[in-house]
Formats: sequence, structure tokens, C-alpha cells
Amino acid sequence: MPSAAEFIAAATLFVILVVANVLNVLHHGFDSDEPYHVHVIWSWTRGLVQYRDVFDNHMPLFHLMFAPVAGLIGERPTILFWMRFFLLPMYFVTAWSTYRIGSSLFSRRTGIWAVLLLGFFSGYYSLAFQFRTDNLWTPLWMLCIATLVCGEVTTRRAAIAGGRHHAPDNALDLGQRPAGPVVVALQNDLGAGGPLHDPIGAAA
Repeated sequence: MPSAAEFIAAATLFVILVVANVLNVLHHGFDSDEPYHVHVIWSWTRGLVQYRDVFDNHMPLFHLMFAPVAGLIGERPTILFWMRFFLLPMYFVTAWSTYRIGSSLFSRRTGIWAVLLLGFFSGYYSLAFQFRTDNLWTPLWMLCIATLVCGEVTTRRAAIAGGRHHAPDNALDLGQRPAGPVVVALQNDLGAGGPLHDPIGAAA
């Protein structure tokens, strides 16, 4: 259990991360992937069909999810900023999932600092605010892992984890679909007739 001073320090750092991400949304330059995804989304709003009328190498979930949003925003120069803001809540889903995984496997203190270490990690920090498929499938995968490790595995929990595992597949590059070792290990363990007490070890 972190002390009051440590908790305040961690909360302050997290607020700094949130503010930094909002500033990045507004002021950081756009990666080439971002207008590309918006263009594919725009094609859906115009009645075009992904793969048939417009080339794309991703599964359709991400673009289909944001097509109604793009339709409401309309064609305007600031649409990329709006789309970044609409995706930003996924940042908090990733943070919450990270906390749940760390606190379940180790301690609340570990969970809190795991969130901050992830947030300040340059490879994640430089992409977390962008409008890209990574920022949809990452929180969904994290939710899948959190589902597996935050309680005894039952058939219901396995089904929820499986759904959360396969949902990100529909947002990935077609060449990056995962084999799903965590869910496979889970299914094998349940098939053997016992609960999965060490999902991380089983997956490894």
C-alpha cells in the first residue's frame, strides 16, 4: 500500500501525463498513418466499401467504429484533431488495465507505478495520442490480459477474455494477426479440467 505522499506524487505524475497527451493531440505533428486512416473512414461515409473500392491492409473494425463519428464531424480541416480526441479515452482504458494487472499479480503499489512507467516510456508516449489502430487494439488486448489475471478463470471469464482477445484482430494490419498464446494456454488448461492459477506461467 503506497503512502499518502507517494500516492500524491504518483497522482501528480499521472495528471502531467494526461495534460501532456492533450497538448500532444493539439500541437504535435501528424503521422502519415493518421490521415490515411481518416481517408479510409471517409470512404465508408461516402458509401464505398473497404478492400473493394478503397485499398487498405487493416481489418475493418477501427474504420467502421469511427465512420459514424466522421459523418457527424463532417469534412473539415480540423477533423484529425477531432478524431484524436475521440480516441483518447482508450488511453485511460490502457492505464486502468495496466493498473489492474499489476495490482492483481503483485500489489496496488506495483500497479500504480506500472501505469506511470508505461506512460513515460518513449515508445508508447510518442504514439499514445495519435489516431491509429494501435490505440484501439492495445487497450483491448490489455483488457483481455486483465480479465485472465484478475480472478479465478471460469468458463464465463474465459469467454469474455476470448471476446476481448479477438476484437483487436479486427483492427490489426492483415499481416499482424496474433496466434493468441494466452487464450490457447487458457483453453488447454480448461480442457484439462482445472482452473488456471498461473496464466502468465502457462502462456510462457
